[in-house]
Amino acid sequence: MKKTDVLFVVAFFAIVALVVPANSQSLDEPPKQQPALRAGAWALQFQVNDNFSLDAFQGAVLSVKRHRSDRSAFRAGLGMGFGIADVNSTVSQNDSVANTENRDESRQFVRLDLQYIRYSNPGSPVKLLFGGGPLVSFSNADTEAAREIGSVRSESTSWATGISGLVGVEWFAASRISLHAEYGVELLYRYTKSSSEARTANPTHTEQTRHMGDFQARGVSFGLSAYF
Repeated sequence: MKKTDVLFVVAFFAIVALVVPANSQSLDEPPKQQPALRAGAWALQFQVNDNFSLDAFQGAVLSVKRHRSDRSAFRAGLGMGFGIADVNSTVSQNDSVANTENRDESRQFVRLDLQYIRYSNPGSPVKLLFGGGPLVSFSNADTEAAREIGSVRSESTSWATGISGLVGVEWFAASRISLHAEYGVELLYRYTKSSSEARTANPTHTEQTRHMGDFQARGVSFGLSAYF
């Protein structure tokens, strides 16, 4: 676990420890249901960064949660990205140009996470949650480099599918604003196909496929949810 993750978790529980005693109910009183945790409620989720700015939760462009009841909810996270680049490079030797290269690069990425989340104690000030679900992702990278001796084109396409799991806590700072800390893991199967073609005096074409399984920890995500 990163040092910044540890600091976030410590800060979260420190805030909860200071605020919860003042708002906690008597042991003789029945637990009160949080108004935001109701059937049909929606929430947008954001991740809190190191400088306490807000960003997409768990790397997703959009993370939204819908409650079935005060004890269960479904969450969907959609992540995507793309980029293009035009790179010109020159290699010089003894004040003379030895080689030049013009390289065009492009990349695309999309990922979808679906999770079922269960609350074990919705009536408590600090709510324990756990869950998991399927995920799928696709990425593609394409590069074409033009040199004096010819050109080289390479492409890599990757598909991944698997399941994720999480455990965490959530605390409401206001009636419709909550803070939460989650630790996540994921188990993935990934298929990658890459190819390279050299258009030179001696042209070559190579292809490679790769199958792999991967178990990894997402680490701790510290977030904010806005309910409506």
